Amino acid sequence: MTTAVTISDTILKTAELFAETHDISRDELIETALKEYMKSQQFPADCSVRERFDAVYSHENSRLDPMLAEIQSRSLFQDEWE
Repeated sequence: MTTAVTISDTILKTAELFAETHDISRDELIETALKEYMKSQQFPADCSVRERFDAVYSHENSRLDPMLAEIQSRSLFQDEWE
């Protein structure tokens, strides 16, 4: 996938120099850096969206508060279905 991001000139020049001296492409360096950062934050880059949600909601209650559910249901139109 191709995408555009804004990176400061200083960081980009340093990254290009680093990639050149380590004989890797700039794209490979940036991809590796992002993967390592996400791994350090306990957010694996290669897991699916469902796995990411499962990881979050294994620690969080995903149930809608009963009062909010009641308010939400009252806000719906009472139309008859044809």
